[in-house]
Amino acid sequence: MSDFHQEQLSQAHIAIAVLETKVEAQAKEIERLTSIVERMATKLDTVANTLTEARGGWRAMMLLGGAGATFGGLATWALEHILRAPR
Repeated sequence: MSDFHQEQLSQAHIAIAVLETKVEAQAKEIERLTSIVERMATKLDTVANTLTEARGGWRAMMLLGGAGATFGGLATWALEHILRAPR
């Protein structure tokens, strides 16, 4: 082969080696990002479960608050009418 072709072949080998190195680095970065996404998905599931539990707890507290307000209003109404009843 001529020196010109040999030089082009050497440059091609160098370019291939550089590209292989870049591909390996990208593969490692993809693995790292995959790990991060998996951890984020786990955390998101935890947040979703917490919100689901909080929604149920919020409803229970609203029910108790509503029942307490109703009972308090009924007790106040009854006391006013009993204490202010004509004698």
